[in-house]
Amino acid sequence: MATYGGFLFAVTLHLQGRLGDSPVAAGLTFLPGMVTFAVASLNWRRVPQHLHRRMIVASFAVASLGYLGLAAALGGGGHGQPLLAAAMAVTGLGLGGTFSPVLAVALARVAPSDAADASGLFVMVTQLGQVLGVATFGTLYLSRGSAAETGTALAVAALAAGTCALPLLRARPGR
Repeated sequence: MATYGGFLFAVTLHLQGRLGDSPVAAGLTFLPGMVTFAVASLNWRRVPQHLHRRMIVASFAVASLGYLGLAAALGGGGHGQPLLAAAMAVTGLGLGGTFSPVLAVALARVAPSDAADASGLFVMVTQLGQVLGVATFGTLYLSRGSAAETGTALAVAALAAGTCALPLLRARPGR
């Protein structure tokens, strides 16, 4: 969630501030990513259940590739089309493939009597991650002024998240 919040904030600042896009034009730039995010997050259950945990790790890697594409597209100082649209789509696919499965894995073994507390805690941690991402990656972007450096940092953070998710591969689904 930290990379997601930081990604939205820093790229919006870059598009509207540095490149002078209108809010509508900047918002439309995110459209390919939002479409692939929706497709991945609405269809991940179609993947066989024994692959769900692997999908989380793989999706972090896909998001990292999308962030690297973003860095390459925006690194030249322009809009970087069509690479930017492709990077947005790849990033959305990766993030969409992580969020819903992570929620399912995190809450799978919660007793029904604790479900309200657990889901509330999950939402709070998710929002905290977004706030930390906006603060961290927003500060990086504002202090360095480089979309390429910020995109690279986002890619490293997504890879780190995927690395942290590796223990999921060893755990059995019921544990």
